[in-house]
Amino acid sequence: MSTRGCALALLYVAAVLACMAHADDVIIPPWRGMPGSTVQEWDFTTDANPALPENYANPYGTPSATISLGFAASGYWETYPPIPGGRVGVWDIGRGIDEEDPAIGRITLVIPNTVNTDPTSYKEIWVQVTYYKDLTMAPIVEVPGGVLLGGESRRIEIVPMWGEWWLDQTMWRIEPNPTQETILITGHDWGSMIDQVVVDTICIPEPATMSLVGVGCVLLFARRRRAD
Repeated sequence: MSTRGCALALLYVAAVLACMAHADDVIIPPWRGMPGSTVQEWDFTTDANPALPENYANPYGTPSATISLGFAASGYWETYPPIPGGRVGVWDIGRGIDEEDPAIGRITLVIPNTVNTDPTSYKEIWVQVTYYKDLTMAPIVEVPGGVLLGGESRRIEIVPMWGEWWLDQTMWRIEPNPTQETILITGHDWGSMIDQVVVDTICIPEPATMSLVGVGCVLLFARRRRAD
């Protein structure tokens, strides 16, 4: 990537980040906005399926989320809980696997990403999922091909006489760097209700950095030849 290309990419990321709502976007990676990174936020303000993120900064393509409903799912809620002040845009995806119904309640995210053929490259992925907790529980987050590095849970909001909103964050690594990632958010055995999903990714090393390293090696080799 040229210097001009890097500058344009950074301006693109900065402009989109400035417009993002970040309702429950509370665990932000220190590398967000750096070259080779992407960020995408699904607020599910409509019942569109597949769903595009309401806000994203991904110069490599358009991310998507496909929602599949499992057993006991009630589908899309414009407001939940259905009371004043309830959250706008919530998917009740139901259960992941149930003996009474083989359907799997799941949100499948596809994140296009930069191409880096360096075999030593890898991808860092941070996923934040905001979900409702009463009888329903936290969904299961998986990144096929990825290794779980850690994460944390935070209670975001208490809804008196109803339940609670929680955020689970997980960190993953895929080696070597893929050109796209698939993230699976599967319903709990007691069902799951999803309000928001935020995904950050970064390719390490960033391809432009690798290009600069390659140019440096060529110049060093040429200098040595002249010295000889």
